[in-house]
Amino acid sequence: MSVFRFLTLATLGALALSSPAPAANKTLQPFSVVLSVTYRGIRAGKSELRLEPLSEGRWRYSSTNRARGLFRLAFPDDIEQYSELQLGARGIQPLRYVADDGSEDTARDIALQFDWNQRKVSGLAEDEPVEINLGPEDPQDPMSVQLALMWALQAGQSPDHYWLADKRQLKRYLYRAEGRETLTVAGEAIQTVIWSSHREGSDRVTRVWYAKDLSWIPLRAERRRGERVEWTMQAERYSLEHREIAD
Repeated sequence: MSVFRFLTLATLGALALSSPAPAANKTLQPFSVVLSVTYRGIRAGKSELRLEPLSEGRWRYSSTNRARGLFRLAFPDDIEQYSELQLGARGIQPLRYVADDGSEDTARDIALQFDWNQRKVSGLAEDEPVEINLGPEDPQDPMSVQLALMWALQAGQSPDHYWLADKRQLKRYLYRAEGRETLTVAGEAIQTVIWSSHREGSDRVTRVWYAKDLSWIPLRAERRRGERVEWTMQAERYSLEHREIAD
């Protein structure tokens, strides 16, 4: 698996509510964030997160990663993943999830369809067929799960877990709030709340810094295994509807 594919899935897929209540607000707010990526102390490239509206009340949340330097030589293609989703009675509902490593080889690509009437997920993951029965759970995909957390935080909720449709099975991720920190993005001091998550049985922990006064958009993330920091992502600029902060 490429470094950028790993970083994207780890960051967003690790970003928890088996029966979430609907949030107080009625819609999502479009935004974009450009983050610099550091892998084991080396600048590896950039990642852009973007939430934008589609037709018929649907939304698209995407992540595009572009390597730099030596990482660009190893991974010349942009790596993209996105979730198409809607707002249902129980909050964020993913409809389609796609992950593409940018190459012609499909051995690492994922394409999933969520059928909420039949309560199943089907598609392909790394050229293998996927068929998951959802049962009573309301799982997210590796992208929509972050929006589900942001939606819950806007409603004043404190989720403690999410179920994630990860490749060919459902996995349970545990969440908790870990405090507050002021970040500086393009010279602006921004108050954030830190949330950690990890898959049950795993010693890898992902932390994400969410900006409470900016609709909870993510401005920083890191992955640790024990005391070692494996990678970090730090916002360089962001755009929130009519508000834009850049270098």
